[in-house]
Amino acid sequence: MSAYAFIRLIILTTKTAIQFMKGKVKCMKKNKRLLAVLTSIAAAFSLFVMFVPEAMSADNSTSLICLSGDKPVSGMKWKIYHIGEIRGNECVLTGAYEDYAVDLTNLTSENINGTAKALESFVLGNNLPYLAEGSTDGNGTASFSSLDPGLYLAVSQSVKIEHEAYVACPLLFEVKGGNSGESTIFPKMYSTNTLAGYEEYYTLKKVWVDNDNNAQMRPEYVTVDLFKNGEISDTITLSEDNGWEYRWENLDPADEWRVVERNIPQKYEVIVDYNSSQYLIKNTYNPSRKTTGGYETNTASATTTISTTTVTTTATATTTLPPASTTVTEPKLPQTGQLWWPIVPLTTGGFVLLFTGLAMNKRKDDEE
Repeated sequence: MSAYAFIRLIILTTKTAIQFMKGKVKCMKKNKRLLAVLTSIAAAFSLFVMFVPEAMSADNSTSLICLSGDKPVSGMKWKIYHIGEIRGNECVLTGAYEDYAVDLTNLTSENINGTAKALESFVLGNNLPYLAEGSTDGNGTASFSSLDPGLYLAVSQSVKIEHEAYVACPLLFEVKGGNSGESTIFPKMYSTNTLAGYEEYYTLKKVWVDNDNNAQMRPEYVTVDLFKNGEISDTITLSEDNGWEYRWENLDPADEWRVVERNIPQKYEVIVDYNSSQYLIKNTYNPSRKTTGGYETNTASATTTISTTTVTTTATATTTLPPASTTVTEPKLPQTGQLWWPIVPLTTGGFVLLFTGLAMNKRKDDEE
């Protein structure tokens, strides 16, 4: 039996009791007091039933709406990963993500984007299992429900429509407690032309933020894997000898390309960025970062990002790496779910009515 049906049954039973007591005790002096008590109980439950059934039976829901301009993008596949939880005001990675080299304490607009990209690459490089999956419908919407409270990562696969490949940036979002609520999120979108010869090279650049290696913690080289549609296609080495840069030629833009850095150096944290043909991996030295010793065994890559707005750009070859979107969004995680705080004052109000009725009837009897 649902909570709604159960409470309605209580109300019906109370009404029946009132009618019964009217007939059985109408000759008794205290029948008015008893009737007032039962009426107050019914009133309290009426207030309760107006708000509680929806909260108890409703389910949290997160909808990702993919639009290119005002055009829905259908058939885009999404996977949802439960990566952590919210403790107080802090985002904390848990499980397989617990020791991954990202910083969740300073989520500026840039860091949120870079963190989501790095986490997406961690998933790719380690082939981690997803919690849920779904595809956008004709309205460009993919919905996910029954998600426990926590921190989530949403990752998509590009979809080709005619001569355009549409890409949605992966994003982070929070599901709040309360088992009720709905959240609508508009991922950042951009598209690339997949016509032959349109764009066939990809460049990778490694950036160090470590005061010119002042702590002498930078490795001599790093290894990066190139992924084609989720599978390793090539492995290269970046070092001072090649200026921490690399260029791939003759890659088909119709495929989905990602890069994954292996063995993140100890005491370094990662954010990443990329557009249709350029990839950036940035390692920032953090001496206070706790590690298990040696190099991190996790991975980092250039993938994509979080946003609560829809942005569509047409990717073209450029000489510098712009962000996937020129729009800066508030660095606040999209949230779904709500607390049951209205229940407390409403239930209290019901009992106030109950005891007020009792007091008024007692006073009336005393006067009589």
